[in-house]
Order: sequence, then structure tokens, then C-alpha cells
Amino acid sequence: MTLAEEILQAVSVLVAQHSMYTFTRKDIRIQIGVEQNRWTRSYSPTFQAMRIDHPGGAPPIGKKYKGIFKRIKHGLYTLTDYGEELIGTPMQINKYRQMVRMYHDLEDKLHSIGQIIQFDKRNLETFGLGFYNILFLSCNLFEMCAKEVTERVTGNDSSDMGDWKTIQAILQFSTHQHRFIEMDYNIVPFKEFQNDELKDRKLQWWSAYNDVKHNLANIEHATLKNVINSVCAAGMMVNYIIATAIGLTPLKPSKLFTDLFIPVENSIR
Repeated sequence: MTLAEEILQAVSVLVAQHSMYTFTRKDIRIQIGVEQNRWTRSYSPTFQAMRIDHPGGAPPIGKKYKGIFKRIKHGLYTLTDYGEELIGTPMQINKYRQMVRMYHDLEDKLHSIGQIIQFDKRNLETFGLGFYNILFLSCNLFEMCAKEVTERVTGNDSSDMGDWKTIQAILQFSTHQHRFIEMDYNIVPFKEFQNDELKDRKLQWWSAYNDVKHNLANIEHATLKNVINSVCAAGMMVNYIIATAIGLTPLKPSKLFTDLFIPVENSIR
């Protein structure tokens, strides 16, 4: 076992068995079971090389083991998103379970709207603060997923729509059609991503979200139509992000959309 493998294994134990999501070099050294001099001479330089923010001068290590740790403050470290992914930490699993809970909550909120406003195609342009609340939450969930997909592909951890509309893993959904069961209404949430020109790849529901977020006077853009599309888009991304991170899991059909399946929360391990 290489030094990098030993360090990674030790951190995996600290996180998984002791719930230590932040740790010091001493914590790792004790978990490995080596004395201070040997750690300083052999392990510490390797640990430096495994940091995404190492100050330079670290020894060469395999690509797999780079960018696993980051410093929070002097002497205290945590895993990067890549590090969490690599060892399948409870933090990552909990994040995916939270995504599923967030999606189901969105479905419940949207379903409840039907007790106030009739789900009818004549009401697609109906707008209001209740719709904006769902639009805001669903777009935030979509953004969370889109950022993770983009970081996996490009390494960019601060991406935005300008990046997402170029990522093939997201563009693949541009032709996916679903039916909003409550009113037999067919939608293609990522339809605009079929356009050849990048400037034309403007998702209507995402633009509406930004319009209202930056100026509540634009509340007329928080419509039933945009909410239906944004909730479905969030569900599509949740399904994809979890399936590609941890593999196949038992799925439950969406309560609101045909051909959309969401991972069963307790099966995400």
C-alpha cells in the first residue's frame, strides 16, 4: 500500500466510523499508527501533495490522489468534493439523500397548489408568490446538481448557466419529454438546449427564475408553466446525479411526471 493509500484509508475511517469531518495531521498519524518522526519524514510530504491547495514543493503522486484535502484554517483540514466522492463518505451520501427529500418536497408543494388553482392549461400563465417559492427552490436544486455535473466533467467548482449549456451530460436531456399527470400536459424542460447557437440556449423557466429573483416586480414570470418545467428539470437532474455517482438504486416513479423516476432515499448508500 502506498503512503497516499494509507492516508486516504485512515481519513476514510476517521470520517465513516468517527464522524470526523474535519481533522488534523495528528489525527491521521494516530489512525495510521506511526510515530512523529516517520510521519514528518515520509507521510507529511505526501499529505501535502494530496491537498488541492498545497503551497508547492510537494512530491509527485498519482493523479487519483491529488486534490483530496483542503485546509479550512491553520492545522485543520477536510475533504474536497472529489475526496468525498472518492471514499463515498457519509457527507456525500447524506447530500444525495437530501436532494431526494428536497425533490419530494417540491412535488408535494406543487401538488398542493392544485387545491388553490385548478390544474388546467388555461391557467399556465397564472403567477404568484406561491409559484415563485417553488420556482426558487426547484432552480436551487437544479443548480446544485448542474454544478456537481460540471465539476465532474471540467473541474470547475464555480460554474453557472454559461457552462451548463455546453456540458453534454446536461445537453442529453434536451429532447426528453415528460407529461405533467395532473393536467395531461406534455413538457420538454430542456428544449432550448437543442438550439445550435449558445446564445439561443436560454431555458425559459431559468430565465424567469432570475428575472423574479433580481426584481420581485417581475413576479408575472413565476407562472404555473415555469414551475412545472423547473420541478421536472430538478427531478431529472437528481435522478442523473445520483445514478452516475453511486450506480443503480431502487427507483420510485414521480407522482407528477410520467417517465421520471427518483431514487428511493433509504437505498442510497
